[in-house]
Formats: sequence, structure tokens, C-alpha cells
Amino acid sequence: MGRRIAISMQTLRSLQFILVFSFFCLMALTETKVFEPWSQVTVLWDSGWPPLHFIDHFHFERYLTSYLGLYLEDLYPDIGFSIYIALFVAINTGLFRHVHKGFTNSPPSWFAYAIFLLAHLAMNGRGPIGWLGWLLSLYLHARFIDPDRTGPFLTLKNSCLLLLAFLFSSVSSGVFFVVFMANALLVIRIIRASKRVQNLTPLAIISRFFYFFAICYAIYRSALFALDAILKIYLFFGSYTEVISHGIGLLSKNFDAVTLYMIVTVILISFTFLWKLLKAEVTPVLWILFTFSMVGGAFGFTTLTLNIPIFLIFFSTFLQMIFRGSKLRLLSS
Repeated sequence: MGRRIAISMQTLRSLQFILVFSFFCLMALTETKVFEPWSQVTVLWDSGWPPLHFIDHFHFERYLTSYLGLYLEDLYPDIGFSIYIALFVAINTGLFRHVHKGFTNSPPSWFAYAIFLLAHLAMNGRGPIGWLGWLLSLYLHARFIDPDRTGPFLTLKNSCLLLLAFLFSSVSSGVFFVVFMANALLVIRIIRASKRVQNLTPLAIISRFFYFFAICYAIYRSALFALDAILKIYLFFGSYTEVISHGIGLLSKNFDAVTLYMIVTVILISFTFLWKLLKAEVTPVLWILFTFSMVGGAFGFTTLTLNIPIFLIFFSTFLQMIFRGSKLRLLSS
């Protein structure tokens, strides 16, 4: 019986992947939603050189993660890159299910799935790729939510996922910084929870090598992105306020000071209310990750959208609280 349930769950997950992938491919074929490659990677593609030729280029990772999509776009103009991104949307949807279940012990509702997919429909070409990096980071945090039951965490699989989280998030400097902070928090959690030393088997040694490489790679890329941000501030924008106008600071151009302060006040009050309502139900690490993405949103709306998966988890937790309260009232009556 248990095996049949496991097989059926695997079948459902596969069906979900196929449905989401097919839906976004259909959207591309009908030109209802088309994902387009961005200029930073199309310039490298037009050079005719493969990704490894640009291994020392600032946008190497972005070119590497989008190369297959650019190849498909060359074969099937106007739809090839969208089909490639549809693959990311399907992977993200399955990963969101694991993240949601890891933090709430239940799969997402249809409403949560709908909002999640609508968010992808509003994205540009790099959005779903960056979200994959973010969801991988959330997935690792969800797997490590209970250190006493997790056991040794520095496995080869988790080390590779950590590296992939850094790689895919590099399509956007803002997304990369948020993922970097999230993974740094994960490392701190792992170190604090390490009560036993793993046996130094060959596989454990390889796992630690990948883990060490991922951390070094992330520090290196963070330094480059930080230097790039400083250059943009002083050479192109002239001030920090001009940089944040690329993100949430854009509101300052559309609203007067009074309206802007009211918006910020409402957001802060709503966040405080949400925290007081759910602080006993939601693990503290999720609030920290939510704050990381909020701060990152100052530099770009793509980064700000990283809040959506976490907010959907908050919403599901809130619904669970209401359901439990209603159930208790029915039992007591």
C-alpha cells in the first residue's frame, strides 16, 4: 500500500511537471507569453564563441545558464528561448512544492500554485532562472529545518545544490546577493548545529570539496558584483538614490513624499501585524529570509519578487491557523 502511494505521488509530480511545461510552451507558441533573452547574454551569443571562451568574463555565469536557451532560439526563432524558460518554470513549481511542504508540512493549495505561476507570467527572461537559485536555497533551508532529524548535512547532493543556487542566481546581481546572504545563513546554521563529525569517507571528502568550492566561488562573485555596483553608483548613476530608483525606489518618481511615507507606513504596519500573528507558527529562519528579499528589493523589482514564495507560505500557515481554530470550535460545541 505504501509503495503504491509513493508511486502515485511520483506520478502526480511528473504530471504536474508536464502540465506546467506544456502550458508555458503553449503560451509561447501562441505568443501569449514570450520570454526574451537579455542584452548581456545576446551580445556574447552573437560573438559566436561557446561559454567556456568567456570563463573570465563578468557575465560568464549568465551566458552559461542561458546558453541552451539561446541555442534553441537560434533553431526556433521567437519561441526557442521561451521553451527553455518553460523548463525552468516547471522545475520551479516542483521545487516550490518541496519548499512549501518542508516549512508547513503540507503541499501548496491550488490558490498558491496559481499565484506562483502568475508571478512567472509577469517575469522577464532572466526571472525564472534567478528564481531557481532562490528556491534551491529555500529548499536547503527547508531540509535543514530540524537539525536533530537531518543528520549529516554536507552531502554531495546538498553541496551541488548549494553551488547550483549560486550559479542560477547570478543572472541578477540583486538576486545573487539575496541568495548569498541566505546561503551564508545556512552555513551558520550548519556550523551551530554540528554536534557530530562525519566519517571521512571518500564521498564525504568529495562533498566537502564541493561545499568549500561553492563558498569560495560565491565570495569571489560577491566581490565582483560589489565592485560592479560601486562603479555603477559613481560612474553611471552618481549616487545611491539613483541606484535604488532602479528598484523599489522607483515609487519615489511616481508618488509625492506624503503618499510615499503612507505606503511605507502601511507596509511596515502590515509586516508587524503579520509577524505578531504568525511568529509562533513560522520558523524564525523564514522571517530572516523574508527580510533579506525585502532589502534586496530596493535594488530591483525582480529581487523583490523573491518574497512571493515566502509570502505564500505565510498565507498557507494563516489558513491552517483558521482551519485549526474552526475545527476546535466545532469539537467544543
